[in-house]
Amino acid sequence: MKKFKITLNFIRDLLGSQPASEDLRKKYITAKMITGKTGMSAEVALNKVEGEIENLKKDESLKEKMTEMEDKALTVFHRNADGVPSVCDVQLRGFFKDAFTFVGKDLKILTKKDGSNYSGEDKYRDWIGDRISFVEQYIPLKGTPTIFDRPIRVTTMQGPRVAIASSELIKAPQTVTFSLVTDDAVTEDILKAILDRGIFKGVSQWANAQYGTFTYSLSIE
Repeated sequence: MKKFKITLNFIRDLLGSQPASEDLRKKYITAKMITGKTGMSAEVALNKVEGEIENLKKDESLKEKMTEMEDKALTVFHRNADGVPSVCDVQLRGFFKDAFTFVGKDLKILTKKDGSNYSGEDKYRDWIGDRISFVEQYIPLKGTPTIFDRPIRVTTMQGPRVAIASSELIKAPQTVTFSLVTDDAVTEDILKAILDRGIFKGVSQWANAQYGTFTYSLSIE
């Protein structure tokens, strides 16, 4: 087992990714459980979402935002036990798994008997997901979130439509530091290859549009 200290220096603004609506959040978690994508048992997943809903309620400014908005389809940041907007371990895990599907083939960690790469992403996601553990569940961010509205293209029964999406936004620069425990198969070079992807695709919502992109520092604890 190894323990690393990682600092992410966000160079682009971050967007909240969790539904503010209690009902929408429960439906989201339920859908993830049905498809087996939570990586946890049903009981643990539901307990987790109940806890996060309670954390959201501790932020008085968020209540005000919700009452001001007619459309409750607002995505927000995770909150820690003090109600402070935070980056969550689940988001970081998602970034690591997505990034490893991109770099894993180049690293040639998973190969078939004939030396060729696996084509499916699930093997790469499972390989790294089974070998990393985040010490902190919530890493607090600084500053007060604002609301960012943007047009998105959606598919409806009547065909493609343009809708307005609303998310909490926290301005860059931001710095978060956390500890990561890995098994011996995950080397420092593997972690660097994963984290190097952070300049191209970020953490949290609209990562493909480079929101939440970052530089980093990495050291062994």
